[in-house]
Parts: sequence; structure tokens; C-alpha cells
Amino acid sequence: MRIPATVILVLSAACAFPTTPPPPSRTLAPGSPAEAFACAMREVNERGYVVADADREAGFIRADRDRTGLGDALLGGIEKYDQLTLTIYPRRDGRTLLRVVTGGYEVQARGDDAGARVSAVGSEHAAADAQAILAACGEPVRDAMALASSAPPRQT
Repeated sequence: MRIPATVILVLSAACAFPTTPPPPSRTLAPGSPAEAFACAMREVNERGYVVADADREAGFIRADRDRTGLGDALLGGIEKYDQLTLTIYPRRDGRTLLRVVTGGYEVQARGDDAGARVSAVGSEHAAADAQAILAACGEPVRDAMALASSAPPRQT
């Protein structure tokens, strides 16, 4: 039995699109930006991340966590890291917005490219950490589209 190429193409395209929307990456945080920053910093530290860069005034936190497995280190000579980038800023309506973005990177540990850093996708564990931080430091969101359209206030 032969399956036409168009049927295979349609089926593979259907599988490529998720059927559920991705989890939110932002939430409204109760309290001031300073309170949201303190909560986010506490949550990042409790989850085992090392803060690489942070600025309370700018509302910015970047933190990394080593997720190198034994096989990666011994056989591949690769160190893998999850990375969270958090931004906290006041909205025009006076509320505070907390945003968490996951990512990752790999570092070549040996060979000619030792020290070379390449961006990579964060792990599922990092995505779960991002959702936990949003839940701990934010409040339930009814209209995710309203959050998506919010932007930080312009400096004048």
C-alpha cells in the first residue's frame, strides 16, 4: 500500500503544531516592583540557580543552573546550563508585571573549542521552574492577552 506524499505532509504538519497553548511567561505581581524583585530573587535562589547578573533598579535578573549530566561531561566534554531571565516593571495602570523567560547554553569543556559557548534550549525543568516562580510571585491571570499587550512605561 502506497501513501501519497501529500497525506504524509499534511499529517506531519498537523503533528508539528501544538494543540494546547504554551504556558504563560508573565504574570501580574502583587505589590511594588521592589517586592516582586525580592520575591523573584528568593525563588531563583531556592531553585538552585546562581545569579549571574541582577539590577534592582532596572528590574532585571539573569540566573544560571548547571544541568550537566555525567555522560555529557565524560563522553562529550560539554557542560550544559539552564538560564532564567526575569524582568520586573511597573505597568501604566500602576500594577507590577513579572516576566520569566527560559533558555540555556552549552560550553565546550575540552578540545580546540574549549570555552566556546553556544545557545541552547532550556530544559523542561527550567520551564517548570519558570512556572513555579510565576505562581509564587504572581497572581492568577484571567486574560493572558491583556498581559501580552502590556509594555513597560516609556521614559520621558
